[in-house]
Amino acid sequence: MRAALRALSEAWRAGGTEELRRLFHPDAVIAPPGSRERVQGAAACAESYADFVRHATILAYEEGEPQIDVIGDTAVALYDYAMTYELDGARHHDAGRDLLVLAREEGGWRVAWRTLLPGVGEPAPSPLTPLSPRGGARGG
Repeated sequence: MRAALRALSEAWRAGGTEELRRLFHPDAVIAPPGSRERVQGAAACAESYADFVRHATILAYEEGEPQIDVIGDTAVALYDYAMTYELDGARHHDAGRDLLVLAREEGGWRVAWRTLLPGVGEPAPSPLTPLSPRGGARGG
């Protein structure tokens, strides 16, 4: 299971469409946050990752250790991520949690469903830490 997650992370950052396609279940779905649209099928899911890598310059990427729950041939993986990238001349920073549902088949684990939970998992300022006028915690 962890090997499948590592392979997915490595493949999307390398832009490996064929490897990504093998890692997705044929009926996989990506549910982008804030959208009713769905990306459906292994080829379309793989292409969505590859398209992002073709158009964005990834400046920094980190992901946390996944929390994994396995029930029979289904697993849910949840991990924190943070990424800084440039797209269309603008710099972006995204952080939150990546949520994946995987299905176990003869060939191993494959991603069946995925969404991002932007902003979830980011540390909130302590209620005892005063906020600066700009909304961030003041150093001390």
